[in-house]
Amino acid sequence: MTLPIASLDAGLFFEREDSFFGQAFVQTLEPRAYYAYIPYRDQRALPNFDSALDDYNFAQLFTENRYLGYDRIGDANQLTLAATSRFLNASTGAEHLRIAVGQRFYFSDQQVTLNETPRSASSSDLLVGAEGRLSDVWSVVGLMQYNLDSGNTERFNFGGRYTPAPGRVVNATYSYTRDLVDPAGGSSILKQFDLSTQWPIAGSWSVLARWNYSLADSKTLEAVAGVEYNGDCWALRLVGQRLTTSTETTSTSVYAQIELNGLARFGTNPLELLRRTVPGYQKLNESAGSVQERGGDFNDF
Repeated sequence: MTLPIASLDAGLFFEREDSFFGQAFVQTLEPRAYYAYIPYRDQRALPNFDSALDDYNFAQLFTENRYLGYDRIGDANQLTLAATSRFLNASTGAEHLRIAVGQRFYFSDQQVTLNETPRSASSSDLLVGAEGRLSDVWSVVGLMQYNLDSGNTERFNFGGRYTPAPGRVVNATYSYTRDLVDPAGGSSILKQFDLSTQWPIAGSWSVLARWNYSLADSKTLEAVAGVEYNGDCWALRLVGQRLTTSTETTSTSVYAQIELNGLARFGTNPLELLRRTVPGYQKLNESAGSVQERGGDFNDF
């Protein structure tokens, strides 16, 4: 089966000088238009190994296929309109604030489906996002998905991060989704808060922790606790994880690792777990001039 895909991406960039509270800034305005066309092909007879519906966010607004993987290619005749405004430090170019709004418009009905109800609206929900650095140590991020037809907020995420120094970070986020669809069937409301930290406690010891709690279910979804010791040329990490795997079951894992700088690591590796659960995590046994190994930056909207 042959399936052609066509897309056109266009944008403009405007900027002006401004000042707030005595600080000089460069403000940008970046409108963007993205058109995608994929003709309909009946794919019901084709097996699906790993395709799934992609999350709806700003990155997904500018992609052709609404599905992850290539076992399903969604039909499309749609236009995305979005605009972003940034406030940049006039001296250094550092970004202090970013605000974006975007929406997708459909010119034909949806025909290809994958465990979801076919779209009936002529436009998508409105996305509004903001991300900013309030100071050298504080940063915040927020995202709202709003249904203009029903007047409901479908999703709302807000988070803050405090990073006074390398190896010291505190994260707090709140997530709300009004109608979370389960691929196995059914839907539920998602209300969660997530707290995580990496913080020195005594000498060369630091504590590592993460608590992800569901307000809708009144239960802990994931808990991580551990310690890390920096011996300059070596490091010790002891981490425990308790993860809710289903309504009635949980799993517990324990990680223990000794790392000899530049030589080898022994034991079960907790670094991927720490990068995922403690955004901003940094290995303590790295020199100031080396490349920092830390969790991903605060999630873009």
